[in-house]
Amino acid sequence: MREYLEGQPHTTSRVMTLADYARSLGVAYKTAWRWWKAGRINGYQLPSRAIFVRSETGDTEDLRPGANTDICRVCKTVLEPSLKPSVPASPSSCPVCGWFVSLADAKSPIERERLNWARMTWEKFQSQSASSREAASRLESRLDALHAQLQTATQERQYLQSQLDWIIEWLDRVNLYFLQENLLNITTPLCEDFESNSRSAVSVDYYPLQELLATQQWQEADAMTRSLILQVTGQQERDWLTAEDIQHFPLADWQTLDWLWYEYSQGRFGFSIQQWVWEQVGGDYGAFCDRVGWRTRENWLYYEDVRFGIDAPLGHLPILGWRKRSCYGVGGGTAAEIMASVATRTMSDE
Repeated sequence: MREYLEGQPHTTSRVMTLADYARSLGVAYKTAWRWWKAGRINGYQLPSRAIFVRSETGDTEDLRPGANTDICRVCKTVLEPSLKPSVPASPSSCPVCGWFVSLADAKSPIERERLNWARMTWEKFQSQSASSREAASRLESRLDALHAQLQTATQERQYLQSQLDWIIEWLDRVNLYFLQENLLNITTPLCEDFESNSRSAVSVDYYPLQELLATQQWQEADAMTRSLILQVTGQQERDWLTAEDIQHFPLADWQTLDWLWYEYSQGRFGFSIQQWVWEQVGGDYGAFCDRVGWRTRENWLYYEDVRFGIDAPLGHLPILGWRKRSCYGVGGGTAAEIMASVATRTMSDE
């Protein structure tokens, strides 16, 4: 190796390996190796295939490859080679940082001071840009969350508006003067009125149901109502109803059940209320479920989510057509078919 090095031209230049050269420029070794293969690096290769790079000034900034290749001394961007190598490249601006790019070396103290100032300014700008991007990302996430909340609030407002419109429409249909006159004419005690409506064609005792409704035990009353209907129709073992079971249910018993629910819920629950809502929506089961609260924003209610309280929507109780989810029926019919039978049976009692 000594004989090989002695054969090289004598120079005072600084020599470094290709790997050190690549690290000094902040580029990958493969990039520096490609520059060497293209003949754009001043250096030599030993018989051992080790590559050494020569610099006459000792400054790695002067080891940039190729006379026709511009490299920004501020942001380290490697620019495309000149399209016409025979013509000296004209000075230009870096497309990344905007710094003036020249092939001449910055050797004077003033030029080096300006170059150092430009590098520090560029690094500071890059740091601020990263902080700005992070802040913008946080702001965008916050805006997305606010947009989602606004959409939810808009949907809830539309739902409440539809309920209010329905209440206003219902009040418009009520003759308050006629209702008041009829209430003033009622002289029969409620217990006597119940006696007249509690007759059962099949000798069923409805007083336990009355006690549950009087104490507002709505869930227990709903379960007992279904149990009593199964008892009257003789379907306790089968444990589900068909449209035919409801259509052939004794008239006196059906009226008693409806009256008890209507009376103790202050006119909010019962088959007659459900039949009235059914007519209002034209027999559309989905719209009916929206009105009585069995579906909320197209999400069908499970039975455990039923509102067993006096504040539930009109017609919310009792429930005959489903036991798991309001879009499914029980046994031999769909929920819509059972509800249609309830409305038809109630209408035939008028």
